[in-house]
Amino acid sequence: MIGNFDGEKFSPEHGKYFYNWGSQYAAQTYNNVPDGRRIQIGWGRIEHKGMAFNQMMLFPCELTLRTTAEGIRLFCEPVKEIENLHQKSFSWNNLTTEEANEKLKEVKGDMFHLKIDAEIVHGLGLELYYNGNPVVYFDGNYNRFNGAPYICDKPGIFRFSIEVILDRTSVEAYIGKGKLFISEQLKDKKSDEGLAFRGNLRINSLEVHELKSIGNRLSTILNILFRGFNIPYDQ
Repeated sequence: MIGNFDGEKFSPEHGKYFYNWGSQYAAQTYNNVPDGRRIQIGWGRIEHKGMAFNQMMLFPCELTLRTTAEGIRLFCEPVKEIENLHQKSFSWNNLTTEEANEKLKEVKGDMFHLKIDAEIVHGLGLELYYNGNPVVYFDGNYNRFNGAPYICDKPGIFRFSIEVILDRTSVEAYIGKGKLFISEQLKDKKSDEGLAFRGNLRINSLEVHELKSIGNRLSTILNILFRGFNIPYDQ
């Protein structure tokens, strides 16, 4: 959260202006990154059924302060190094919901990085489904993403920038270029439908990148951290 610090006491700004919603807990940030970025890794309180471990570290993200209509706010976006994990990539523009869902049938795999610019044409709902479950959903009746209050950039205009990281057990979503960060556990699979949109939407742009495995993801995280402390890291 943001607030005021007088040298001795930090006074947080309370209310609806928070950036984080969901499983994240006990996040850590790192000093002395060579390019001056403030990089955070959060603890995701997410179960891993049948595995010999429990819970996880979320994907590294960059924290920034930006001026908005509501004042200075904290934003959170995935680090640029996520591009190192991209495998096969897809990109489309100016699609209806039906056209987007037809295109998404080309996408395979079970780990994805998505970038979406979508607008509700009629109605009050926008949903992104995966394997029969909604993973990112907006309710215009209450202005909420996945239950979290969200202030639209322009009142009454439901157009959103949405970035999503889908892993085998988790979903991490960055709404409004990181104004809201959502991390949640994936629900049990209900169908083989894969990725699909719901709602009367205009998909202005859609990128989908199939991601490499956890070994590559861990290597990316370690490279960021060890470079931050000027320690050589050999994969």
